[in-house]
Amino acid sequence: MSTRTDIIKLLKETPCSRKEIQEKFPKIKSGEMDYIINSLIMSSTLLVQANRFSIAPKKSKMGNIRVEIDGIKFDSKKEGSRYSVLKMLERTGKIKDLKRQERFIVIDPIVWNGKKLPAIKYVVDFTYIDQDGILTAEDVKGRVLPVYRLKRQLFLQRYPEYRFIET
Repeated sequence: MSTRTDIIKLLKETPCSRKEIQEKFPKIKSGEMDYIINSLIMSSTLLVQANRFSIAPKKSKMGNIRVEIDGIKFDSKKEGSRYSVLKMLERTGKIKDLKRQERFIVIDPIVWNGKKLPAIKYVVDFTYIDQDGILTAEDVKGRVLPVYRLKRQLFLQRYPEYRFIET
């Protein structure tokens, strides 16, 4: 394993100063240590706070920030916030049977050239029954991508009994 990898592993566990890193890896020359630290900073892997280094959390593809609410991890702040609102509505009796990340098959599996191709599924962020008894599927979106548009349309065609809400 390389020294760079060992330093990354150390910094994932606890933030360290340059001096503390040098103490943990006494065989590394000062110039080599500078090179490793500078390359980590340039690659945006390293955070520098109060002369201490730590590994930066990975950014998501869409730029969203993951959150945890009630011990449940959400892909974005927006989705977590919507969950909090829906939980409150469920507690007050305005909706019932709230579910997260429910999967729906939008295209059945097929056999093509002797190979079985799996079903295509669409995962809805939330499903629930509103106070009027209407099945509702709700998806929280920050950015609408072409694959999402296609799956949404397939969902709407295959599951007309659901009212679909996009927030």
